[in-house]
Amino acid sequence: MRFHNHLEQWLEHSPTERECCLPKHRRQYAEIESDAPHLGWVLALMLDSDIELSHGEVVAAMKDRVLAEPVLTPLAWRFLANGNADHFRVVLDAQDPGDEPAWRWKLLVAWLQVLSGLHRAGRYQPLPVPIQMLFLHDGLVVFPEADELEFRGCWMRFATLRAILTEAEKRIELGTFDRFIEKDLPDVLIWLANVNLEFDSNQYKAGWSVLAKRAANWRQDLYWRTGAKLGKWRSPIERVPLGTYEIECIVDALTLSRHALNQRLCADRFLEGCLQDQERILAIRIGTGKIHATIRLSRAQSAWVVSDIRGFANSQVSEEIDRLGAEIAYIYTRDWNRFDGGAIS
Repeated sequence: MRFHNHLEQWLEHSPTERECCLPKHRRQYAEIESDAPHLGWVLALMLDSDIELSHGEVVAAMKDRVLAEPVLTPLAWRFLANGNADHFRVVLDAQDPGDEPAWRWKLLVAWLQVLSGLHRAGRYQPLPVPIQMLFLHDGLVVFPEADELEFRGCWMRFATLRAILTEAEKRIELGTFDRFIEKDLPDVLIWLANVNLEFDSNQYKAGWSVLAKRAANWRQDLYWRTGAKLGKWRSPIERVPLGTYEIECIVDALTLSRHALNQRLCADRFLEGCLQDQERILAIRIGTGKIHATIRLSRAQSAWVVSDIRGFANSQVSEEIDRLGAEIAYIYTRDWNRFDGGAIS
């Protein structure tokens, strides 16, 4: 994999080792080591992605190439120039999605768009790593002309996301960040996904407290009016023991949002597929305890098939878990046909 030839060499080895292992780009690496060592990972990422750089001074060439992206502004370059690798864990910790060429470069461009939209008063403000992880394997889709982006399956204004992230930083300081991502944030995200939010400037300034209060009121009102659980779908199974594992089928939008945030996955992007009986997300637990992996099943004519199995933060799973996935798909298909009268179409 090309990634291992450049970026990992830069992140894991000393300057001497890098030059010995990468003689073709020795001049560029030596220059970056001398002038801007904090940008070495960016150069390595560009080389891995076959990004062409102009001749001459390497930092200037990198800047020119970044600004050649139509969606990026000089602010995006300032994020790179004033930051370091730890400020870009969303990019560096991501797992290869498959055969998409230059995928990490495209991810870097998207993340720079997000950071540019979030900036406050034009100043560079790195996000703490725990908050960056909320974006890991998310869509990172930005519409700057509308001052909007998609975050965990919800379209929102950047001002709304700033309120969420400001609260997240407070929770880190208070030691309640885990509760924030397990309960408080999913509640607000479910509300945002189901309303057309219109705030005035004063409400935006009030921040998280207004979001949380309105989300709670909305859910309570919905329950009393309908008695229904929001975004729930049917399943022939909820929990199934398989050897030392227990398989749990997620059957509602709130649990799906919590699961995706806790596991640093993009599972919440398949909400519509779950509601339309085209997708299912299941958690693989060790016994009844810790989640070990997540499986996505998709309908394929007369059966449910495994579309993907991932560990925490989209990591690869063992051959044992792959085999377990095939067994889960077989059980789900068998039980679904009984449950649904064999009417898979």
